[in-house]
Amino acid sequence: MHKAQEIYWKLYKIDIESKITLSSLALSIFRLEYYDVSNFPIHISNKNEDTFIRRAYYGGRTDTYKPYSEFKDKHASS
Repeated sequence: MHKAQEIYWKLYKIDIESKITLSSLALSIFRLEYYDVSNFPIHISNKNEDTFIRRAYYGGRTDTYKPYSEFKDKHASS
């Protein structure tokens, strides 16, 4: 554990004990090293936009069916 803590501190200046999960550690490193907020800001929806989006995703389902039949047409050309 101490070796891993040293590695992460040396590479990213992040104390792994301050992170609860590996996902939160990965997100912290991503934001620190790769994410450019000035070029790609995260959009925070207002209440109206949020409601609109949530209603659009509510309910329903989509299915895809691949046609298949064991019926052989004896008049069809092969």
